[in-house]
Amino acid sequence: MEFRILGTFLNHGYIWPEDSFVAGLKRKPHLIAGQGTNMDPGPGYLGRGVNIIGQFAVKKVRQQLIVNAKKAGVPFCISVGTSGCDDVLFGFELDIIDEVARENKLKLKLAIISGEVDRRYITSAINKGVKIPRLVDHPRLSEFLTTGEVEGSTRIVAQMGHEPIMKALDHDVDGVITGRAMDTAPFMAMPIKRGFNKALVAHLAKVMECGAIATVPKDPKDPPTNGSVDGIFGVLHDDHFLVSPINSKQKCTVASVLSHSFYERADPFVERMPGGALNIADAVYEQVDEETVKVSNSKWVDEEYTIKLEGVRSIGFRAISLLGIRNPSTIRVVDVLLDRVRQRAGLQFQPHIAGKDYDLYFHVYGKNAILGELEPITQSDPHEVVVLMVVIAKTQDLATSLAVCARNLFTQQQFEGRRTTAGNQALPFSPSEPGLGEAHVWNIMHRMPIKDPCEPFRMQIMEFPR
Repeated sequence: MEFRILGTFLNHGYIWPEDSFVAGLKRKPHLIAGQGTNMDPGPGYLGRGVNIIGQFAVKKVRQQLIVNAKKAGVPFCISVGTSGCDDVLFGFELDIIDEVARENKLKLKLAIISGEVDRRYITSAINKGVKIPRLVDHPRLSEFLTTGEVEGSTRIVAQMGHEPIMKALDHDVDGVITGRAMDTAPFMAMPIKRGFNKALVAHLAKVMECGAIATVPKDPKDPPTNGSVDGIFGVLHDDHFLVSPINSKQKCTVASVLSHSFYERADPFVERMPGGALNIADAVYEQVDEETVKVSNSKWVDEEYTIKLEGVRSIGFRAISLLGIRNPSTIRVVDVLLDRVRQRAGLQFQPHIAGKDYDLYFHVYGKNAILGELEPITQSDPHEVVVLMVVIAKTQDLATSLAVCARNLFTQQQFEGRRTTAGNQALPFSPSEPGLGEAHVWNIMHRMPIKDPCEPFRMQIMEFPR
């Protein structure tokens, strides 16, 4: 008995080579799966309810997937929408699905599963005494989730496990499209429903979740032009799985598969998922041929069923200014100048109070913008730096005004060695202080215990074209 999965690459709207997709379909997969939700781009996309990339690119990716899957008669399970919130899922995404179905004269029956959680569901649990602990030890996150944090959030989504997708597959659908979900969930639902070993399914899903990232070029001097934006193929057996690329220029190696098995977690051997943990400490990896790796002996340990809640709240409005500096005398005293800017902007914008009505941040790229005080290289002599000024304030007008003021104050500073009267910096665009709209931060990153894995996630069966 075997189960074959063609893994797609959905994040960020990249389209992978058509010949790769065709090659994958020739292997006769039982399922096409892909994950298209993640929080790597930060809280802004959940806060604003928007996708990370626009309609043109996403439509190309959806058309490639849906038309090929329908033509081959292969079901698909995918998560979509960056943050996976309802505004993107039921608006942006389903509008695109409808267009694809209509333009290609396809009749589709799809299960749509929301990943956005009703605040009342969470507050009801809290009021009944359910403890919802934080997943990250950070001062911005309450130790245990409160009703105040829930009610003060802009949106809340949850990482669904594979169970809601399994339930959706009972409805004889062409495919399942979800909002926020575990990266592995779209890959796991169907093979677990078919009775395959949960540990092997979870481990294969982990390897396949990011497509060809688990592969390397056969010839480093001649890599595929699309890089790792490509598909991957997995075959489940009773006691092992096989994983290989579908691009002829790539290969899976023990190192590449093992590396991605360790990907994105603190403990390289344990991946916690809703309802249990995948343990790969004793997993065995074998190179079967030039491009295929065999994996066996993965373990699954059942645990209390919990889902990860992700929520954001608004902190005001953001504006920025970007200053390129190449003058050595300015670079030498840049920190002193920025301290003066902060002090004088504070005086100029009274009665607004820093830390209450606004915050002003400076990041000096080329010096220590990334690590800040942790930067180990303290003695350097960069020939150019970029100062990113960031303002977050109660209103967009205040944020933009402060950004303009800060940039002008920097321009007008006097210091030893100065040889100009104004032009200390190069500005890369005009207007030089764009307002970036509402800003958000994470306020919920908590683990909620639930009894029914499907209860928080609403499902609808929909037909397309609508």
